[in-house]
Amino acid sequence: MINFCSNYFLTGFSPEKVIGIGTFGCVLKVKHRAYCLYSTCALKMISLKSRVELEKTLDEVSRMERLSHPGIVRYQNAWLENLSEEGKRSVAKSVSNFEEYFHQLCNESLAEWRSRNPYRDLDQMKSWFQHIITALEYIHSQNIFHRDLKPSNILVASEKVVKI
Repeated sequence: MINFCSNYFLTGFSPEKVIGIGTFGCVLKVKHRAYCLYSTCALKMISLKSRVELEKTLDEVSRMERLSHPGIVRYQNAWLENLSEEGKRSVAKSVSNFEEYFHQLCNESLAEWRSRNPYRDLDQMKSWFQHIITALEYIHSQNIFHRDLKPSNILVASEKVVKI
């Protein structure tokens, strides 16, 4: 469910750094100022420019709420807000309407991991591949299809676990 909030980003989170910027928005590493299962979390901010984008995002959030699998990054919350000028400066992005996802933070993307690790353990790669296949089977069983699966969208949670 999406909540409609005003200044929740500024009052609820302390941005630490931009993890990634894509076509539709950015992902920030943040500290949650209130209760959080993880002291540091990821916050995905999506710029919404039209009613159609809003409807697509609402559909995606409703699907994410239902997912529960060890191979999928856990969704925790979502809300809509118009960022103030202070909020825009804090994320270094000049857009006005954001839908924000608050979810579990993983260590790095598979793309980042690959660039740091030129030599890879075959058994670890097989295990990670199995995690990815199992997670994909699960989301397909929920009639969800990941349309942008690539190393930068696969997250390394630990040496033994990757998530989509």
